[in-house]
Amino acid sequence: MRYVITGGSGYIGSLLVARLIGRPATDRILVADVNPPRVFGHGVDYTALDVRDAGQVRALLERERPDVVVHLAAVGEPDVGTMYEVNVAGTNNLLGAATAVGTGHVVTISTSAVYGRLEGDAAPLTEDASLRAPDDFEYARHAATADRLCELWSARHQDRAMTIVRPVVVMGPRTDNFMTRIWTDEPFDARSADPESPIQFVHEDDLAEALVLLLEGGHAGVFNVAGSGALTVGECQRIAGITARRLPRVPTLRGRGRREATRHSLQFLARPATVGTGNLERRTAWLAGHTSRDAFEAAMRAHGRLSASHQAEMRPDRPATPAAAIDEG
Repeated sequence: MRYVITGGSGYIGSLLVARLIGRPATDRILVADVNPPRVFGHGVDYTALDVRDAGQVRALLERERPDVVVHLAAVGEPDVGTMYEVNVAGTNNLLGAATAVGTGHVVTISTSAVYGRLEGDAAPLTEDASLRAPDDFEYARHAATADRLCELWSARHQDRAMTIVRPVVVMGPRTDNFMTRIWTDEPFDARSADPESPIQFVHEDDLAEALVLLLEGGHAGVFNVAGSGALTVGECQRIAGITARRLPRVPTLRGRGRREATRHSLQFLARPATVGTGNLERRTAWLAGHTSRDAFEAAMRAHGRLSASHQAEMRPDRPATPAAAIDEG
């Protein structure tokens, strides 16, 4: 099996490459990214690629003729112009190139945020739920547009496989992005979120395992990915040792870019719809190895942000570590 993995130098791509290396079905992996990968091995190569360049994307696929394209290239930070160009136009470029060269299987990473906000005490959503991304949540709105492009491609190419993966917020010991930083870096923006809001996480290893199962089984369709159970934002605030504050921000103390990044990140915590993983479990026998709590705790532990009080709860037979110099006020 010959793979091209766009955006394969990120932490999800690196985990996926590490799992695919050495498998009997893997002949070659080409990581195509603007940055070189962290993981190299036998049968793994790298080429610089910006998915916004349609000609470059097509030339790459024509040269490689991959069996599978895994499309991970995406921008999560709130530069709205770049986000649209990469996440939507880049996806369209990739699909156009896959059409032209006859790629048999395309796998794309989306987000459960495309389902919109939680309405009342609704049951976990399945993959056939409507896409209701909020108008003011650019990342989710662009992801929903990209998903529709992928669904249209699938309808037009029924002899090929399209796999759309919709994870909840990914957390784990290697995760270090705008979503971890609202918990780990001052001024701890997650303290401004609604503590009653429910939140699901998926451990990075569970997401990587789901991708491997979908790839090796050639499974087409839409698949939610989430850890078992859910937390409230308030529980997360206690685990990370930050106290909820519903105080207005002072614009003069923070730049426009910083305020926009905060607003964007907090959208993920604003009563997101909860999702079920039944489709993934039925089709691949995947089961989450970690709960939502496990995934969040693993990320906080890796960043030294487990609160002293939470450590004491986790290890009642031992005193809390005094070295955990964590803001709990």
